Amino acid sequence: MLKEQSTSALASAASAKVSHVSLTGTSQAAVTYNILVSGSVVLKNQAGLAVYQNGVWKVGVKSFCGLLTLENAGKTSGLPAACKA
Repeated sequence: MLKEQSTSALASAASAKVSHVSLTGTSQAAVTYNILVSGSVVLKNQAGLAVYQNGVWKVGVKSFCGLLTLENAGKTSGLPAACKA
């Protein structure tokens, strides 16, 4: 899924900008972010989670799956099993 997403036209034009981080533990944080496509904000003030793994902060599964669901017209069909739980 990640490899497929990374080669999509949308992915190449999309980026995220974090506007607020609040640590909720030693390896988890609540974040507020905007999604931009070609530099223009398309999703503003989204709430999400980040996790700290092996010295790197990463997008949490719940946040990633939420974005995949939005991209898939609100449906979880065809998404990884973790997104259907």
